Amino acid sequence: MSEPLRVAFVVEGTTDFILLKAIVALVLGGRDFISQTLQPEISEAFQALPSEYGFGWPGVCKWCLNTAEEGGGRVNNSALFLNHDLLIVQLDADVAGETYSRGNLEDPFPDPSLPCEEPCPPPEATTDRLRKLALRWMGERTLPPHSIICIPSQSLETWVLVGLFPNDGVVRRKDNIECRNHPERILQGKPRSRRLVSHGKKVLEKYNEVAEEFARSWDRIAGRCSEARRFNTELRSQIERISGQP
Repeated sequence: MSEPLRVAFVVEGTTDFILLKAIVALVLGGRDFISQTLQPEISEAFQALPSEYGFGWPGVCKWCLNTAEEGGGRVNNSALFLNHDLLIVQLDADVAGETYSRGNLEDPFPDPSLPCEEPCPPPEATTDRLRKLALRWMGERTLPPHSIICIPSQSLETWVLVGLFPNDGVVRRKDNIECRNHPERILQGKPRSRRLVSHGKKVLEKYNEVAEEFARSWDRIAGRCSEARRFNTELRSQIERISGQP
């Protein structure tokens, strides 16, 4: 029996970790794996612990910059890969419309790097720019081995909406749902028993309840959302490479 795959996550928040972990479990098809959140730290009860870098996209940014510094300028040289086989870094595409000042950060580069939002469609016009920015935070020019950058457009809640509510009027429209801003507002209007967002806040217990159902809908999500397809392709490719499969 092969050793469990050791997967590290750097994510904006707890609910992102819950859903991405469910996707990894599905793709692994029953193979054992060990998961750990490096940013933010999350307890076994899925509670976010006090974080050195804070939460949200600023926390991801700070983690990347500091880990790159510890690796002599590159995350790929970090000692974290001694203990982890795969690193998944997640940002939502709506981060491209942010500014460092709103995240209480200074732009780490001499040329302005945020905002970097482009008109949507196509979603990749923005996500490609944000991927390049995340790589700069990591001190990398290209995606390093053992790493994946996951950027749902406009947020991971878009994937939730497509996966769990296929009959929603917005989901059934022919336009590009990945260009729809604030999908969490649609989730907030769902029946109480299925309401993942309430009063503008994500309901952790509900995300836990639907995680497996969400994962089972992954083929539908990847079929509709281009960034989900990209993540699915890169995740499967990395797992095959790590496992030594052709």
